[in-house]
Amino acid sequence: MAQHPPEGPEGEQIATRDETISAWKALSAEDKIRLLVDATQQARIRQKYSPGISGMDLLQEAWLRVFEGTRKWKMRKVEFLPFMFEVVRGIGSDLTRTNSGKLSAASLSESALRSEDEPEQESPLDRYVANADTPEAIAIAKEQFAGFQSEFEDDESAWYVLECTAEGLSGPEIQQRLGISSKEFEAARKKIARRLAKYFLSN
Repeated sequence: MAQHPPEGPEGEQIATRDETISAWKALSAEDKIRLLVDATQQARIRQKYSPGISGMDLLQEAWLRVFEGTRKWKMRKVEFLPFMFEVVRGIGSDLTRTNSGKLSAASLSESALRSEDEPEQESPLDRYVANADTPEAIAIAKEQFAGFQSEFEDDESAWYVLECTAEGLSGPEIQQRLGISSKEFEAARKKIARRLAKYFLSN
């Protein structure tokens, strides 16, 4: 069983990655449509700040932030569906407030999303397998990797980064094995993160 992160104030239990994925998969088709409709409305009223942005862009960004841990689901405080609505609307508000027109989690490196006093952590890709704490969890993680690894058959660099991640290698270890720079690794990581979000949104 996956261990929970430390509880926050007043015993607020932060969901693990696996619990978040399970909660997403448990949503009905109607719930996912409601999320997409709301995201589409949020995108429409913010075209001034982000021309061409779609509801799927916002929903994908919301899932990516939750998956990467930049938005944390406090299970005892709010149910998953209302939480996802909050994340989507929060992203829309961010676009209006910053007037930047950019979606941060999909466009910034993980280090750029951390506060200065937050300790450095492994990337979400590293944690995906490395944090599996039982043989069963490791097997499930690797099976899930196999499920979307075929998405990268047209991108050799990203495919090999995924392959190394499934072996449990860290970012620096992957760069050393593949002979790629940190910039090339980060570019592959961003591409994988986007497709990863699309994969879970469609499953």
